[in-house]
Amino acid sequence: MQTIATNIRFPKEDYLALRLLALSEGKSTAALIREAAGAYRKLKTISVRSQLSLAKQAGNMSVKIDIPVSQLIAAGRKI
Repeated sequence: MQTIATNIRFPKEDYLALRLLALSEGKSTAALIREAAGAYRKLKTISVRSQLSLAKQAGNMSVKIDIPVSQLIAAGRKI
């Protein structure tokens, strides 16, 4: 697995609490953050089926106008 280094800043109290939690679980702070980020990503990932359903709903929400463009332009010119 390829990894990328990053820099994250925490308020001191949050960092100390995170460090204590990592120590209590026998993990590094970085491992704990990676684990939390992975869990959050899984929680927020939308399935392909859900994405297709949302796209279909969005398509059904469009408004259909059965007026020729020439009539719309003519009506706009009269305003």
